[in-house]
Amino acid sequence: MIKGLTFFLKFSWKNKKSYVVLNILNQMVQGIMPLIIIAMPKFIIDELLNQQRIEMLACYIVLLLIATFIKNWVGSHIELQIFNKRCYLSCAFSEFIHNKLLNTNYSNLETPDFHEIKEKANKFLYGDWHGFSFILENAFSIAGKMITLIGIVAIIFTMNIWLVCAFAVLMVISTVIDYKLKQKAHGLSLEAVNIERRWNYFTRILEDSSYSKEIRMNQIGDWLINEEKEYAHKAIGFYEKRNKYFSKSALFNTLFVILQSLMTYCYLIKDVIDGNISLGSFSMYVSAITAFSASVKDIITSIVDIKVYGVYYEALEKYINIKDTMRENARLTLPQMEDFLIEFKNVSFKYPGQNTFALKAINATIQKGKKISIVGENGSGKTTFIKLLCRLYDPTEGEILLNGINIKDIDYDEYMKVFAAVFQDYKLFSFSVKENIIWKDNSADSREKTAELLNDIGLGERINSLPKGMDTSVYKEFDSSGFEPSGGESQKIAITRAIAKDAQIIILDEPLSALDPRAENEMFVQFDNIVKQKTAIYISHRLSSCRLCDEILVFKQGEICEHGTHEELLARNREYQKLYSLQAKYYIGD
Repeated sequence: MIKGLTFFLKFSWKNKKSYVVLNILNQMVQGIMPLIIIAMPKFIIDELLNQQRIEMLACYIVLLLIATFIKNWVGSHIELQIFNKRCYLSCAFSEFIHNKLLNTNYSNLETPDFHEIKEKANKFLYGDWHGFSFILENAFSIAGKMITLIGIVAIIFTMNIWLVCAFAVLMVISTVIDYKLKQKAHGLSLEAVNIERRWNYFTRILEDSSYSKEIRMNQIGDWLINEEKEYAHKAIGFYEKRNKYFSKSALFNTLFVILQSLMTYCYLIKDVIDGNISLGSFSMYVSAITAFSASVKDIITSIVDIKVYGVYYEALEKYINIKDTMRENARLTLPQMEDFLIEFKNVSFKYPGQNTFALKAINATIQKGKKISIVGENGSGKTTFIKLLCRLYDPTEGEILLNGINIKDIDYDEYMKVFAAVFQDYKLFSFSVKENIIWKDNSADSREKTAELLNDIGLGERINSLPKGMDTSVYKEFDSSGFEPSGGESQKIAITRAIAKDAQIIILDEPLSALDPRAENEMFVQFDNIVKQKTAIYISHRLSSCRLCDEILVFKQGEICEHGTHEELLARNREYQKLYSLQAKYYIGD
């Protein structure tokens, strides 16, 4: 509990100090003003029943009105300012979380355990849908209520010490019962995390227009809605069970308040009848006991909430402390790249949680300026090889060297600059065409470079015909005048983006699989002319790029079964020749 609050407090102070200051000020207002509001009616009533001095009545009334004004309007104004600062903090934390997502090992993003930890962490951060910093504000609230409670207890002590002791016993019993019930309730919230993730997944794909063609053509809309409903009902089932515990908690709290009120009124009515206290004191004590009940209830609720959310903080702490091992020991700068050699030495790789190797004893070299084609049937290990080359994963066994240096020892971000890749599942963004290629750089040089690259890839005329040229938005998500690129146009934009990065090695990992073989071959020829002296790696289960390449690596069942030039491999009459013969009719004579 303390660690969670400390984390929130440090984060808030670092990113928005005014949020902490305003919360402290607000709790002073909410803690002190109620005491004045409770006490003033006693003095007014006693003055009316005794000396009736106008100047004293006016003084008491002015104090009461000032306290009411400060508590209500000033308090409300401060809370609105706190809301504004909380929004900034929420943005800061989103940035923190997104940086964590961007920098965590890529392998984490492919494991459900990582995403489950993230969702549980969010339950602490956002108070199980109560809102960001719910826990920290509860802690501030305890401080404010304690100020009020201390003042109220001082008032009640003047009435009867044994009554205060009785109230304290009731408070302890209520706290214990409330904690146990809410602990069970939040335990159910943790159990619901996996169900909620599935529910949110179905909701997301139903709302994502990129799935709409698949949904319509496969006529699975009703099935998806039913699945969404099923997981929604399962999640709601957890909420219903959880809310039963909350309901029981509220019932016990209410019963304790009623018992406390009954004890108070019986005692005070007797004191008034016996002449031990005045009507003004009666009014003050009744208000004090009512405020005492409310303060104790709020404090108990806040303490219990903070305590039970400690379980969620464990997930948050675990999420925050997930190590980015790719950057742990990488301290060397990128070696000189005028000439380079990348070597795979006895590299084997097994995906996390898998028992079989996706790659086995791979030995291969990639030299500067060479064009390499990687071929093989689906599942043969082609893309896994590229993931290791780009260091999205590290080898399970063996090592990958760049100019004799293990790539694990090279600064990760510097190493990533070596590569530009277009994967089969590439994505375009709902930005302008230019921003999809060179992002935020809007200088004249970058615009000229973008236009030149679009012309080279054969897309210049099409982009120039758009309403805003290269400033036209891709897709219509935010702009009704945006354009929906065809499959071929999308691929060309993605390839242009890779070329614009001006990296040493450019990789095409089956991004053209949607094209027919002849169109794919034409695209490879065009791409080869553009990249010129750069190192290029083509991955495809089709072989249209092979005749353009200096070397071909043939993968089969996670191993390189042969390598060489196109002519050499055909002459061997082995795996490559079989694959080529099956497809040759599509591009012989091109």
